[in-house]
Amino acid sequence: MNKSNLPIRDAPLAAGQFYGAIRGQFGTGDFTVTTVAHPSARIVPKHVHVHPFFSMLIRGHYRERFGRQQWDARPLGMVLRPPEAEHCDEIGPGGAVFLCVDVNREFWDSMAHADIRIERRAFENRAMSATALRLLREVCAPRADAESTAEALIVELIAEFVQEPSAPGRARPRWLGRVLDRLHQEPATASL
Repeated sequence: MNKSNLPIRDAPLAAGQFYGAIRGQFGTGDFTVTTVAHPSARIVPKHVHVHPFFSMLIRGHYRERFGRQQWDARPLGMVLRPPEAEHCDEIGPGGAVFLCVDVNREFWDSMAHADIRIERRAFENRAMSATALRLLREVCAPRADAESTAEALIVELIAEFVQEPSAPGRARPRWLGRVLDRLHQEPATASL
């Protein structure tokens, strides 16, 4: 654990502060992008973060406990945590590696007019994972235009989050929309 990266115990973690070893990090005006590694199994104590942030499990095993619920992440699974959301992490055997994106609260507040809520949500979305992996590449091998590229990718990630259905479970199948349309057009044929 990189103790110099941690605040006083029980204090909220600021942007870019995480339990585990920081393997790469850079910040822009509104975002802090961090890769975090845990080399072995461990329980991370309950804690909160000041800013909302996305976290994607890149490799390993990870379980998050929040309230009475838990989430078992699979590689490339992501979660958005609102600010001050208390949670406890369990790193599985063999450790884990994460990509974390802290989003400045003022940035989220600026999107309030679009009715974008910061709610804790775990999801497996291939488009979001692909965008996050492109962002990871920028952290691991930064180029001259890394900051502007990263900002564009983070805005893309947020847009994909906004479009992601918030209800748990699989996406609605295409045929269901056609059936619902037909039921609305011809309700009499829908009786059992």
